[in-house]
Amino acid sequence: AARASDTQLQMGVQGLLKALSDVQREVHVSEYRGACIGLDAHCFLHKGKYLCAEALLRGQPTTAYLQPLLDVVSTLRTQGVEPFAVFDGGPLPVKRLTEQARHRAREVAQWRGGGVLRA
Repeated sequence: AARASDTQLQMGVQGLLKALSDVQREVHVSEYRGACIGLDAHCFLHKGKYLCAEALLRGQPTTAYLQPLLDVVSTLRTQGVEPFAVFDGGPLPVKRLTEQARHRAREVAQWRGGGVLRA
């Protein structure tokens, strides 16, 4: 688990992709036609925050952060794949320090961003 003092915060299971590299293969999404697959909704929402960062920082109403998730849902449905959005569960005690560090990093970034907007 990451410590609050870590300079770079890691997400997910460390080393998982490397451990699975021997069994991975690239496939076209059409190979999943007729299947139902789960999407990491938080991942797409996190990416979407960058589309409307200024509006979010200013507290302005926006739904632009939804666009990456909506785009991938549309693409999958076009290929005959039925997506469902998965949101991870509640806070885990083992990740408490990591979550606290992320929260502080977000506060610092928001403070810095506010300074840029005021300049």
